[in-house]
Amino acid sequence: MAHFLTYSDESENQKGKKIFTCAGWSAGATVWDRRFTERWQKEVLNGPPELEYLHTTNINDLKWRRDHGISNKDAEARIEAAIGIIEDARWLYPVAVSVETAIYLQKMKEVKKTALRSLRIPVKGPMEMFIRNPDFFCFVIYCTEALYYVERRVGGPKFNTVEFIAEEKGDLTKWFRPAYEAAGTPVHQPMKAGHAMVSKESKTRPLEAADMLCWYFQRHHGDALGTGIGLQRYRRLTSRPGKYVLVDEELINAFLRKMLAGLPELVRTLHLSS
Repeated sequence: MAHFLTYSDESENQKGKKIFTCAGWSAGATVWDRRFTERWQKEVLNGPPELEYLHTTNINDLKWRRDHGISNKDAEARIEAAIGIIEDARWLYPVAVSVETAIYLQKMKEVKKTALRSLRIPVKGPMEMFIRNPDFFCFVIYCTEALYYVERRVGGPKFNTVEFIAEEKGDLTKWFRPAYEAAGTPVHQPMKAGHAMVSKESKTRPLEAADMLCWYFQRHHGDALGTGIGLQRYRRLTSRPGKYVLVDEELINAFLRKMLAGLPELVRTLHLSS
C-alpha cells in the first residue's frame, strides 16, 4: 500500500487586495524522510547562526533579520538554499489554491439570499462561517486536488492512503478536517482515502516548505511581489507540473451548483444535521 503525506499551509494577506491561499506538497512518506528533511536541516537551518525553523514571512523581514543577527546576505542565501532543495526534489507535487475574498463573499451573499433560504437551511454556526469566509472553499478544492493526484499517480483508492498534515493554528485547525471530509461528498468525488490531521509541531521541515510555497503564491496573486527577485522565486517554485488554482466566478459557480446538489451530505459534514 502506498502511503502519501501532504504537508499544507494557509495564508491571507492583511493589506491591499485580500487573497486567501491554501498550498502544500505531496510525496511518498518514505521519500520525505530520506531525501528532504536532512538536507533542509543542513543547508537551510544549521547556520551559523542556527535557526530553529524557517518561516518565510520572518526570513523576508528586514527587522526580523536584524533582531536575530542574520545578515541580508545570509538570509537571502538561506531562501535560495530552500528553493534549491525544493527544485531538486522533483518527486514533490504542488497544489496551490487562491481565492479573492471579495469575489467569494459577493457570491456567498447571493447564495444566502436565494438558495439557502429556499432550502430552509439555517445560516448560523458553521454554515455562517462558511458563508463569511473563503477558508472552507479553498480547503475543499485543495484536499480534492491532492487526493486526485495520488489516485492518478499510484492507482485506485484500495491501494493508497493520504495523510494531510498542517500546523495547528486557529483558522486552519477549524476548517481542515471538515474540508477534507467534504472532499468526499457529492461536492467533489475523488478517491477517498487516508485522513486529515493537524500537527502541533510547527518545526516539521516539510511544513516549512509548504509555508514557502503558500507565501509566494499568495503574494504573487495579491500583487505584492513586484517584478524582481520575489517574482523569480515564485516562478521557480511553480515551474513544475502541479495544480495551481486561481479561483474565479466561473469556478465558484460550478462549485456552488455541486454543493447545492449535495447539500444534505455537506450539512452532515459540517455537523449541522441536527
